[in-house]
Amino acid sequence: MIRQTSLEDLRNNKNLKHKNQVYLVLKNKFNDVAKSIIQVDHDKHKWINFHSFELAMKRLGISENAFSDKDIREIFDKYKTKEGRFFYKNFLEELRAFEFNYSQEYQEELPKKLQKHNSLPVLNTDLTLKEKYNVVDCRDISYTMTDSFFNKTKKIGRTLVRYLPKKDDLKAYFAHVLKVSPGDVENMQISRKQFIEVFDTMSNKFKLDTLTKRDFEGFFSSILCNKLGYTDFAQISHTLYE
Repeated sequence: MIRQTSLEDLRNNKNLKHKNQVYLVLKNKFNDVAKSIIQVDHDKHKWINFHSFELAMKRLGISENAFSDKDIREIFDKYKTKEGRFFYKNFLEELRAFEFNYSQEYQEELPKKLQKHNSLPVLNTDLTLKEKYNVVDCRDISYTMTDSFFNKTKKIGRTLVRYLPKKDDLKAYFAHVLKVSPGDVENMQISRKQFIEVFDTMSNKFKLDTLTKRDFEGFFSSILCNKLGYTDFAQISHTLYE
């Protein structure tokens, strides 16, 4: 029973992180979002139906990897009335006011978590990373660059799936490099330096000559970490496989 609750919490946390990414992408393109919605409101009713909303969102040209049909439907359903009318003023106001919330989706209780799992191996957080990747925080860049990062991540995912077709395969690889058990990987807080080191080893294991330095920089920058620079395996695998 405890295990089932843990998996459910993991799924919910993963969904919250994805929604954060969606709103981040849309806010970075706020003026285009507002303009596109207003353009499809031909009768100036201040509301539109799903077909018009979907058309407005598709016109933005956002990568399917970053903003899917499911995301469009979920946003519409959140703001629609019982009659199926989407009063877009509420949506635009909330989107304009959106701020990335570290405390809810990226809990920064690292000391507590490490204390809770003190029987697990704790990796050295001062690992020296070769100065060859320019990694930025995707929350602090323009929409154009964010979308580019998502495309590079998708490219890396298509390549790695040939060698690590399932999430469990990636988990096993992480466990091997980090010298822990696959089960421990799920519970670990992984630093940005550590997951870059893991992927850095893949160039010696797999044929990755089609991937460039910029591809990896885009992928590494797409992984959302908390203010302490930590993430979890669920976030990494979700970014690659979904």
